[in-house]
Amino acid sequence: MDAPIGYIAFTEEWANATGDSWEKYWKDDGEIVHFIGGDIIYHHCIFLPAMLKGADYSPASSVVASGMVKIENKTFSKSRGYVVWVGDDYMEQGFHPDLLRYETIQNTIDKASEAMEKYEFKKYADSVMTLASYGNIYFQSREPWNLVKEDKEECGRVLKNCMQIGKALTLLYEPLIPEKAGNAWKQLGMQSNVHTALYSQGTVPVESGTPLSKPSILFKKIEDETIEKMEAIASQRVREANEKQNRKKGEQIMTDSEEITFEDFGKLDMRVGTIVEAEKVEKADKLLRLEVDIGEETPRQIVAGIALTHSPEEVKGRQVIVLANLKPAKLCGVKSFGMVLAGVDEDGGAILLAPEKEAKNGTQIG
Repeated sequence: MDAPIGYIAFTEEWANATGDSWEKYWKDDGEIVHFIGGDIIYHHCIFLPAMLKGADYSPASSVVASGMVKIENKTFSKSRGYVVWVGDDYMEQGFHPDLLRYETIQNTIDKASEAMEKYEFKKYADSVMTLASYGNIYFQSREPWNLVKEDKEECGRVLKNCMQIGKALTLLYEPLIPEKAGNAWKQLGMQSNVHTALYSQGTVPVESGTPLSKPSILFKKIEDETIEKMEAIASQRVREANEKQNRKKGEQIMTDSEEITFEDFGKLDMRVGTIVEAEKVEKADKLLRLEVDIGEETPRQIVAGIALTHSPEEVKGRQVIVLANLKPAKLCGVKSFGMVLAGVDEDGGAILLAPEKEAKNGTQIG
């Protein structure tokens, strides 16, 4: 619970620097809204409110829980190392912070919403993009660069309409990309402060004759090689995190594993088998249903958690090592009569164990 305590401390620092009062936010009637990931709902809805009330602080008026941002199918986690650092991995690559702000909102808010007041940002952003798409189509279809040669008055009307759409978009984008919205607002010739302007100003007509400054590009195009570089940085982060997790698992196995006797090992019925059929298990991304010939009258049905690294077509016909006397279990509604043995690589992927050379199905191991 150290993060919320830090937020209170940061508010106090801000208040001391600005001459304001932090208590009006945390102890009086100030509205407090918590924006959190879906995995810590109970912390912010049970534990934290109890702590705040016990210390005479104001609990949150709303708790907004979003989906989880992922990096290469790994949920963001500072403690585990699945993370993109804003300074090292982002800012130093020349990206503007407004890009990250917009991308973060687009990828972390799963549910659409109708209004900003409900704190459901994705539908808000989608609605703004719809208007932006309309504006782009309008501009392209009217072709003002050609229209100015034929009808200057009509061209002026079209450009004024485009300015009006741009004004509305700038106001609507301000919560998502505040600095760039400020730049766009000035380029539109607006003298007011976009950060305090009301959405209703989006329909106030742009005055004819408003002087415009020389326009500049708000966002530079991100080249393919830059994207590849960023993907490489993200992949490296995941590899480092996986290596760290695997080392921890290895240390725990070395520490916690119980020694067994040769007689115990002899109880394991391990055999060579050939996968004769393979298919994905419905509603289970990680599982394959296999039929494995281990020298019996009919192939064994075995469910294996290898679907993220092996396709059904890839494993069909391969020889594997099977633990044949494992107690049957049901996985996602499919009965499994054994286990296909595999190791784990540094990225958490399955490495199927196989005989050194082709062997007769049913050959005993050990």
